[in-house]
Amino acid sequence: MITKELKRYTTEDYKRLVEGDPHQLINGDLIMREASPTYGHQGLLRDVFMQIVNHLRDNPVGEALCAPIDVYLDEHNVLQPDIVFVANDGSAIARKDGFHGAPDMIIEILSPSTSYYDLTVKKGIYEKHGVREYWIIDPSDGTVIGFKYIDGNFHEFFTGKDVFSSEVLNIEISLTLE
Repeated sequence: MITKELKRYTTEDYKRLVEGDPHQLINGDLIMREASPTYGHQGLLRDVFMQIVNHLRDNPVGEALCAPIDVYLDEHNVLQPDIVFVANDGSAIARKDGFHGAPDMIIEILSPSTSYYDLTVKKGIYEKHGVREYWIIDPSDGTVIGFKYIDGNFHEFFTGKDVFSSEVLNIEISLTLE
């Protein structure tokens, strides 16, 4: 019996994609976003990101960017989180084409086309690479789950609704759901 081996893509393959291509490289697979984020998703992204940006104006402890921005974690993983924060002491991971290494904090806002990856696969990749805080927001009901990286593993340290506090940023973020 002959079996065909599936191609495992690398960051070099990913870099050959056209700018703006809707793929992420997840465990060697090119995963395409199925549809554009919803109005509610994008509004929530804007509101959370603006709170972070306003906080950083008064407390310049690092830099935050929102999607699309590439986060290169290893040869087979280039992810595009909704929001990325890198503290000043980690700024060396910032490059022209994105971040090369684990950000200090990542926020993912669930959507039908990404929720499986955000809740399982990407969570595992972020954990493996030592992201200090990982937040998952469900825009359908305002539920927020927070994970903290301790001794090589993510530990869920927050589950709640509508408001959450990042220890990495020292900020309380409230959600505006529409």
